[in-house]
Parts: sequence; C-alpha cells; structure tokens
Amino acid sequence: MLLLRRFLNALLLLLTLSSLVHAGSSAAQIYPIKFTVKPVAVVYSLRYAQINIAESHYALLAVQYSLLLAGFPYKIIDEQNLLHMDLSKYSCLIFPYARYLSRNISTSFLDALAECLKSGGSFICFGIPAYRRGNVSLYMDDWMRFYGRIFGLQSVSFRFGKDFTVLAEKHKITSDHLGDRIPLEDISYDYIILSSSSNASVLLRTNMGDILAVASRYGGGRAVLFTLSASDSLFQRTSIMLRSIQWCIFGDLTPVGLNLACGRVIWMLNIDADWSADRDATGNALAWLLRRSEKNCFTFSWAVITGNYSGLKKTIDWLSLRDLFNASLEAGVEFTSHTVHHPVWRNITSKERVMFELAQSYRDIAGNLTRISGLQVPDGMFPIEYYPLIRKAGYEYAIQTFAYPFLRMVGIQPLQNNSIFIFWRSTKSDYYYFDLMKYSPEEAFRIEKKNFDCFYALGHSAPYLLLWHDYSLINKTRRAVFLKVLRYEYADRVDVSSMTATEFIRRFEAWEKVKIRITYMPDLIKVRLDTHDVPEEYLQYLSCMCLRIDGKTISNVEFMNRSYPLFSDDYVILPELGHGRYEFKIKFGNPPSPHVIHLTTCRILSAELKDADILLNLSRLWDNNVRICLVGGSSLIVNGSKIKLEKSGGVSVGYLTFKAVEIPRVKVIEAYEYLKGFLIGLILAFLLVGLVLIRSRRGKNES
Repeated sequence: MLLLRRFLNALLLLLTLSSLVHAGSSAAQIYPIKFTVKPVAVVYSLRYAQINIAESHYALLAVQYSLLLAGFPYKIIDEQNLLHMDLSKYSCLIFPYARYLSRNISTSFLDALAECLKSGGSFICFGIPAYRRGNVSLYMDDWMRFYGRIFGLQSVSFRFGKDFTVLAEKHKITSDHLGDRIPLEDISYDYIILSSSSNASVLLRTNMGDILAVASRYGGGRAVLFTLSASDSLFQRTSIMLRSIQWCIFGDLTPVGLNLACGRVIWMLNIDADWSADRDATGNALAWLLRRSEKNCFTFSWAVITGNYSGLKKTIDWLSLRDLFNASLEAGVEFTSHTVHHPVWRNITSKERVMFELAQSYRDIAGNLTRISGLQVPDGMFPIEYYPLIRKAGYEYAIQTFAYPFLRMVGIQPLQNNSIFIFWRSTKSDYYYFDLMKYSPEEAFRIEKKNFDCFYALGHSAPYLLLWHDYSLINKTRRAVFLKVLRYEYADRVDVSSMTATEFIRRFEAWEKVKIRITYMPDLIKVRLDTHDVPEEYLQYLSCMCLRIDGKTISNVEFMNRSYPLFSDDYVILPELGHGRYEFKIKFGNPPSPHVIHLTTCRILSAELKDADILLNLSRLWDNNVRICLVGGSSLIVNGSKIKLEKSGGVSVGYLTFKAVEIPRVKVIEAYEYLKGFLIGLILAFLLVGLVLIRSRRGKNES
C-alpha cells in the first residue's frame, strides 16, 4: 500500500512538473487560438512635416511600404488626435519619427498607451522625442520615464563620427540579418543605455557597442524602440521594419497577411515618352513594346508629353497616333501625364507655372485620348510642397523619381484637405545608366540585376517600379539591355506579377476594407475574410490577392469546405469574392496534388481540382492576357479549353488571351533612314551654300 501511494505521488508530481514546463514554454499555444486582425495606426506629425518635409515624407511612406509587405491594413492618424483616440481599435501604433512629436502629447496619453500594451496592444517608435531649448535639444522627460517603464531605459546619449556599421543581435525581428554588417550612413545618432534591471532584448548595436534598437514584452503586449528615423537607409536595406511589425502584432504566432498580388514582387514598368512629338519614333517604340507585352504577358504605363520638348518644335500628333493609342488602351496600357514641356523643377519658381504644366497636360490627354489618374514626374524630384497642386489638377497619384537609397516608399501622403497616393521608383533608369553615367550595357545590367535581387529576396509582393524611355526602345543596343532586364526580372520568373499604378491603387482601396480573423490549430490555420465593407466597384480587385503565411509550407487548402487548388508554398491565391464572409482552411506539409502557384492579375470566377485536371473559370480584370503557373500536374483547363503548357524548371506555364488586340502597323525606323535624312539635309546645305557663292560672284562681276 505504501509503495502504491509513493508511486501515485511520484506520478502526480511528474504530471505537475510536465504541465508547468508546458505552460512555461508555450503558454500561448493552447489551441484553438483566435486572433482578430485590427488595423495599424500610423501617426503623422504635421509639426515634423513643417520642420523637415522631405524626411517626414520619406519616413511615412517607408512605414507604409513595410505594412504593405506585412499585409496589414492601416490608417494614418494625425498626432493631434492621439489624446482622443480609442487605442483598443488598433493592433499596433507606429510613430515613423517621434523626435519632433508635439509636447502636447501628454502623460495621460502615455499612461493610456501603457495600459493598451498590458492588454495585448503594441507599438513601434522610431526616434526619441525631443524639444528645443535655445540651441540645445532636450529629450522629453515624460517619454523618457515611459521608455524606462517599458524597456528599462536608463538614459539616451549621442554620438558623432563616421564609418559606423550595425550588427544584429539574436531575435525574431533580426533573424534575417544575423552576422551581417549593415552600413550606417548617418554621421551621428542617438543611442540607448539600459538599466541593469532591464528585461528588454537588444536588437541592433553599432560597431562602437552602442544600442540602436530594443524590443520588450510588457504585460500581454509588445513594443519596439529604434533611435533611428523610419526614413533611415538601414531600413531600406533590411527586412527589420517588416519583421518588427510582424513580431509586434503576432508575437510567437505564425504571421498571416493579405498582399495585393500573389508572388514575390509586383513589377511595375513605367515608360516616359520623351519623344512624344516625334510621331514615328514614339509610335515605333510603343508598337514594339505592345507586341512584346502581348507575348510576355505584362502591362505598363505610357507617360505622354503634350507640348514640345527634346528640341522638337512640333507637338504630339494625336490624330496619327490615335489607332495605336486605342489599341494600347484595349490591351491594358495605362496612359499618364509627363507634363506639357518636361520642365526642370528647380528652375520653376512660381506655383502658377507648376499648375499649368500639370493641369494643361491633364486636359490635353483627357480631351484627345482618355481620362487619366497619374503623373509620372519628369526631370528630378517633384517638390513635395507642391503635392497639393497635383491633386488640384485632377490626378490621383504621382510616380516620383529615383531617390537612392530611399527605394521602398509607397503610400498615402496626407494633404491639408485630402491626400494623394505617391510611388517612388525602385531603381535607376535607362537615362541614368546610359546618358548620365555612360555605363556599358554589361555594367548597366549588372547594377539593375543587383538592385532587383534585393527586392526579390525581400518578397512579400514587394512593389518594384522601373523606368525606361521611348527613345531607348528604338535603340538597338539599349533595347537589347531592356530585353535582358525583362527576361531576368519578369518573363523568366513564375512568381512575379505585373501591374499598373491605378490597378495597384484599386487593389489597395479594396484591401484596406477587408476584415480578417484567424484561428490557429496545431496542424492548420483557418482564415476568415469579411468583405462587407469593400466598395462594390472594387470587389473584383480582391481576385489574385494572396493570404501569405510566413514560416510554414502549405500542403493543402480548402475554400468554403471544398478542395481549392490555388496556392504556393507560402500563400493562398484569392478568387473573386462578393460581399460576405469566406473561410480558408490551410494545412501544412508537402503538397500531394497538382496546384496553381501563381497567376498574373485577372478575375478568378472559380477554381477546382477534378481528378488530375485543374479547372479554372477566368475573365479579364486589367491586362488582356494572363499567365498561369502550376506544379504537380500537366492538365490545365481554362474556360472549357485545354491550355498548352510550357516547362520552366519544375513549373508548367500556360498563357491565355481574353481578347486579341490588333496592333496597327507603324513605320519602321532604322538607322539608315536617319542617315539618309542626314545626308539629304547635308546635300541640300551644300547646294544652298553653292547658290550663295554663285550669286556672290555674279554680284562682284557685275560691279
């Protein structure tokens, strides 16, 4: 009896210890775990914008770019509303640069933020709030006390110098960059000194040993503090901002996000038609690119100059180009403005002149071709203080120039009474490579390839905007480089989507209204989408978005309790949805059956797996072609017809044209034609000089 009692006591002790170990190591993993995705609040500081408009703009758009990667809808909140907002409505509060926050953000707000953290909220702060007293910057006492409470911060100091590098310490946020030495371009920075009792995790240190970033759990929530602005080039080179957002919102759970398109990169090709007034040159370039886009299944934008430029005294010949322009519209090309005269902005000092260039171009294109939404900025960076004029002229968005190293900047810029969507180009242009820097074709491609590889490695449907010009598309050498870029970045890949800026914005407007609920189980995740708030006219743009699951390999998907064949290793492709609630059941492991891993954007009306056949019902959304990539099978039936498949590595690729476009014939421009024109001009010049000499001699003889 005594032995039995001892045995039972030992068994009870063993079970108790086992439960304690389980609770201590994975207390959060008591299934099912239900999680509601709430929007992120991004705090915009008007005061900061007045102090440094460029840095404020860069920081705001850099944060939005990472939120797009994370797949998390967000709202931009004016800092003046912080004292009155309900923090429980947001999953995370982000300050893109807190250094110049108003001192009116009082202790009462910080107390509310601390309570929000305790109850499971989160925040990310870039920069240490400070204020000016004379010529001296002082850190705000109430924020210092708050950081002391959350992170165990003891003090903040400052270092000035050069040749700084940053090392990542072990954490979920920095796991992509362990062992990397990341250059820090700043010549000065703030750094953190923690108290000896701090429980915060150090994320980043400089080569001087200074702490630049920490992360902390506080109550049920999480917080991250960077001493750097969100505009700092460090965040343009790393995934640290993306991982910070995911960790703050999900903690130890598997991150789930909704991206605007499936694949690793959204490839956005912009063409500036600087030779718009040269009918044959620009027409030949557009016709060639249109044929290429029909073959390789991509779309692009074409920016028109409506006045004279490039030494051409004439203006665009709308009548002669009308058939080609209409065919382009039918194919899905987006026409945009490139202003009237392609001005050099630094030489324009009056708002009236800026407004003329914007508004007249808008009217010219709308009156002769089609209504437009976008401005592709010519000749350098458009002054940020003139953004309200873009909106006033009728544009919905602008594509800004290349601003290395600030390449990941896309999002909404608040204005006084409204807002405008801004895209910054992601890479150098053909003009930069060949005209400005005089690079060889090999060197130009090497630089372009290296830059694209960074975005491709980032993944998460990263927007990638590149610019070429019409004159390069009719130049044999430059066209060869363009084709090489096209093949490398898009045509030879099975995980890159093509998109225009307006389609991107329409998707964004649908995306920001979707509500997401997640249920975590030991071997699967259920994701429920509520689309009731999506505007009716944007519902179709949900098609081909993707639910991205970071850190897991998907083996099987059910959509509304039926087998669903549209998924890759780490994302599920959405079909077109109506207003309602929809559930995806996502299992993990090795996928046993054929499935489609990628589609360029279209309307997916239905998708099913029948025996070894994948059956799709598709219709056009924007582009008039669609590319479909599948693995594990050899039979693809779309709209009742079997699609011919080509092998690309281990992937089968098929193409579908919804409606073929007849491209008008355009006069072919060859080098000898230019040479012929030059020689004719030269002969005429000699004849003219000869006539003048003859008349001169006759005059002398008569006298």
